[in-house]
Amino acid sequence: MTPKNKDLNEITQEVGSSITEEPPVDIKTPTSKIMYKIQDADGYSNMRDLNGEIIKKVYENEQFEVIGSSGKQKKVKLADGTVGFIHESRVAKAD
Repeated sequence: MTPKNKDLNEITQEVGSSITEEPPVDIKTPTSKIMYKIQDADGYSNMRDLNGEIIKKVYENEQFEVIGSSGKQKKVKLADGTVGFIHESRVAKAD
């Protein structure tokens, strides 16, 4: 029988006690991110690029991350990966 065709029991018998179980891995739950939403009477706010051009409308039912700030602008990242700026007065923590 070639080594390719050996089953796990045969290999274990040949190697003997040198095969040990792996120690348990401590898997931690990822830290939850603080999510934000739009707070605006219109129900949306404009997301802008660095030049102030509107990229898209962000609606109050959308949640996003705040990943930075510049002056009174919050740099945000949407669930679809879009990154842009929204005025801090329009950004609130999501419930």
